[in-house]
Amino acid sequence: MKCYKQLKYSFTLFLSTSVGLMLSLSATALDLKPGDVLPPPIKMKMETDALESSIISLSLSMSGNPTKAITKSCATCASQTFIIKPETKFALGESAIPRERISSFSGKSGTVIYYPETKIVHSIHFFNLED
Repeated sequence: MKCYKQLKYSFTLFLSTSVGLMLSLSATALDLKPGDVLPPPIKMKMETDALESSIISLSLSMSGNPTKAITKSCATCASQTFIIKPETKFALGESAIPRERISSFSGKSGTVIYYPETKIVHSIHFFNLED
């Protein structure tokens, strides 16, 4: 009998808490009137930065995919390392470079566009100096 009363009390507490939560949520929804305009959703801000480098060395995985870009802006400058992800784009001038050809561009000059907070590369644009 004691167990039954305790179970009944727990169930009543659970039920009253659930009803209270539902009423508070519906009261919040009632604040909106037909024709009300919701504020626009907040967009995630992803700012990029760019670094022009005289040498962009690419570190490749065993399968030949680039994993890191090591840049050196000048002979006396310290090198900087950036992370290359599968979404990273590569270009030579205006043309896209296929990933299977990217290893031949290691050591060339260009611009690295990256996310400063994470050091993840958005894209690498190699300079077309043969024109």
